[in-house]
Amino acid sequence: MTRAARRVVVTGVGLVCPLGNTKDALWESLSGGRSGVAPLEVAAAETLPVGFGAAARQFTGKIDDFGPLPKQRKKAIRKGLADDIVLLSGGESMGNYDLVPKALELFGAKTVFHKVRQKPGKPLYFGKRDRQLVFGLPGNPLSVMTGFYEFALPAVRRLSGVEPKLCQVSLHLPLAGEVVGLAQLVRYVLAKLVYNKKGTSVRPVKSHGSGDLISGGNADGVIVLPKKAGKISAPSVVAFRPWRPLP
Repeated sequence: MTRAARRVVVTGVGLVCPLGNTKDALWESLSGGRSGVAPLEVAAAETLPVGFGAAARQFTGKIDDFGPLPKQRKKAIRKGLADDIVLLSGGESMGNYDLVPKALELFGAKTVFHKVRQKPGKPLYFGKRDRQLVFGLPGNPLSVMTGFYEFALPAVRRLSGVEPKLCQVSLHLPLAGEVVGLAQLVRYVLAKLVYNKKGTSVRPVKSHGSGDLISGGNADGVIVLPKKAGKISAPSVVAFRPWRPLP
């Protein structure tokens, strides 16, 4: 990889958030120390694990028409597509909100694969533009992390000259707890390393879905469960992929 100066391209600013739907409203709320967290009033709120949340209450519209990209933004994106690897986050979802592939086609990127049989992070995109690699990661935090560590980071390491066997490290450790695999998808379970006199083991971290940033922050990485893994209990040995430097 080249060591040229890194470039960050800002293609626009738009807001739909609990503290307001414009830049001025957001800034006023932040300056006034207001919180966006309140009792949830959304449909089926009683099915959620908590009764409070940060809902975008002021937004009453429907996002279904994003319109064509203005010429200036096209120019900015094209300029950003000049390095070895492009990482995009957001705009990767299911159905009408899966926007990345169509946008990248405008700039000559060709799809290699789109969507993978894994959870979280199923709507992941990988394409090429000449010799350039393009990764489109879903927007939810844990989906982004899973897609990055499983696909993007190994590619970055390989292009940096790292040996193939070291591009994606797995540790095989005894399980301290119980996990359940999925029939049709590879499942990545948040996990934390446990150190004691008997050695090192790995314990599952409880999570409420791919948007659970707090659980992700408490994890050291993920347990990888292949398809049809079924129920696995301690002290079975499982594959663990670290998401942070190990001590």
